[in-house]
Amino acid sequence: MAVTTWNSQNARALNMRYNDLITGKAPKEVLEGFAKIKVIATETSLGSRTSFMLYEVADENLIAATAVSMYFQEVCEQVTYPVISFEDYMKVRKILPPEKFPKPESPWKA
Repeated sequence: MAVTTWNSQNARALNMRYNDLITGKAPKEVLEGFAKIKVIATETSLGSRTSFMLYEVADENLIAATAVSMYFQEVCEQVTYPVISFEDYMKVRKILPPEKFPKPESPWKA
């Protein structure tokens, strides 16, 4: 998931970059990287100048897809949160069940 924020000073420049992306005028590497991203959902709040995008990128396409973020880095702030499905989380729990975790040390309470 990516959270994108911008301010009033760079809103026009961000809009122009997105326009170039969707009209095919962005650099070839950006277009190719974007083609490797499976967008699941996008929500935008213009009032708070924030956009949320839930997407998937195969591991082998991660480098190419990162070109898209680089293209936007001058005109907005992007924070990416890697997330996994609940099914994958349950697989991780089988590999490392909570019972194997060490007990927290003070000042943390269990």
